[in-house]
Amino acid sequence: MKSFYPFLLIFLSLGCSSITGAPMNPSLKPTQEERNIYLENHPNVSLRSRNLIKSGLVDSGMTQDEVLESWGCPDSIKTLDAEDADEEWFYWDNWKFHRKVYFKEGVVVRID
Repeated sequence: MKSFYPFLLIFLSLGCSSITGAPMNPSLKPTQEERNIYLENHPNVSLRSRNLIKSGLVDSGMTQDEVLESWGCPDSIKTLDAEDADEEWFYWDNWKFHRKVYFKEGVVVRID
């Protein structure tokens, strides 16, 4: 049986990058400091989204970049062919609980 380890190292080294270009660990949420830096560098983010990002929350109307800054990289991304959503981001909170964020044209339309 071939070792899975080299593939895992390559996958983990690719990681995910935030809008600021800083690599983020897919299993970690951005720190408060990282959120504050993002908000300082993006003054055009709406007041509502700013408050959500500061609190580490996500809600309808946020952009994909704002979700990345609030919750970090999703565990998986799925392209959808549905009327109400074209992409699904999946976050595992622990072995039992997960969250799904649905986007239409880069904007959150639903959270499950």
